Amino acid sequence: MIASCAASPPLLRAAPPQLTIPQAVLRPCRLATLPPDATLADLEASYARRGADLVACDAVRALAVESLRAQRAQGRGPDAPP
Repeated sequence: MIASCAASPPLLRAAPPQLTIPQAVLRPCRLATLPPDATLADLEASYARRGADLVACDAVRALAVESLRAQRAQGRGPDAPP
């Protein structure tokens, strides 16, 4: 006997996991600035802080790129509805 597939109930498929964009990638990077009456010590301290700020900003950028690639691997764009 041959069974009809039309009489079979549809297969339930689980929705793909939803990726959430980390909040850190939505915030602008903060970079240290010099005060109006900066001294040489202020310049040196700001130079070091700015370097650390750039490293942190690059880490956040890498996280955003990783999230985008994961979404694309699932076949969804970054603005696609869930």
